[in-house]
Amino acid sequence: MASNKKTQNSQILNKKIFYTYRLTCIDDTYKNNNTEIYYMGYRSTKTLPVLDDYYSSSKTVKNLIASVSKTKFKKKILGLYANQTEAIENEVVYHKKLKVNCNLKFLNKACQTNTKFYYDNTGRIPTTESNLKRSARLLGRIKMTPEGKARVASYQKNQRERTVEELNQLSKAATERNNQTATCPHCGRVGQYLAMLRWHFDRCPKAPNPSAEGIADREKVRQNAIKRNKKPKNAI
Repeated sequence: MASNKKTQNSQILNKKIFYTYRLTCIDDTYKNNNTEIYYMGYRSTKTLPVLDDYYSSSKTVKNLIASVSKTKFKKKILGLYANQTEAIENEVVYHKKLKVNCNLKFLNKACQTNTKFYYDNTGRIPTTESNLKRSARLLGRIKMTPEGKARVASYQKNQRERTVEELNQLSKAATERNNQTATCPHCGRVGQYLAMLRWHFDRCPKAPNPSAEGIADREKVRQNAIKRNKKPKNAI
C-alpha cells in the first residue's frame, strides 16, 4: 500500500504547482523580543507543497537553518495558484501589506514589488539601424561549401536504421507513458496522466484558488449538465 501511494505521488511530479508560503522560526535563541520571526516567499514545484522540503534561496534563511536545523522551522502554505503570475502577484500583496523589508519580525531583505523580472522581459524589436549593422557583419561569414552541403544531404538520406529491438523498446516506453496515471491532490480522482493534466487539475471543483479560465470552464460544464438533466415540460 505504501509503495502504491508513493507511486501515485511520483506520478504527478510533471504537473507544476505554484504556491506562497510562510516560514516561522520557533527557536528561542533567534526570537525577536519574544516574538517569532518569519520569512514569506513563493515557490514553484513538481510535487505536492506539503511534501516539498524547499525552504528558501535566501542566504539569511539558509544560514539560520544551518545553525538551528530545519526542525526549528514551521512551514505554512498560504495559497495555491494555477500559474506563476498569480503566485507572484499574491506574494507582492503579502509583502506590501506586511512591509517585510522593514519589519523586524521578517527575515526578508526586500519586498517583491512586481512581476517584470519574470514576465515583462520579452525583448525588443530590433531597429532598422541594428538590422543593417547585423547584415553588414554577416556578409563576410564563411558559407557552407558544396562538399559540406553534400555531406549534410547524404546524412539525411542515409540515417541510421533502428533494429527491431530498439523499435520494440521505443514502443514499450511510449505505451508506459500513455498508461501512466495521476492522482488529483484536491479530490483524489485518478485518471490518465495527460488527460488529467489537460482537463482536470486546473478545473477540479475542490481546487483552492482556481484560475479564471478554470472557473469559466467549470461554469460551462455546470450549465451543460443542467441542460442535459432538464426534462421537457411534456415529459411524463
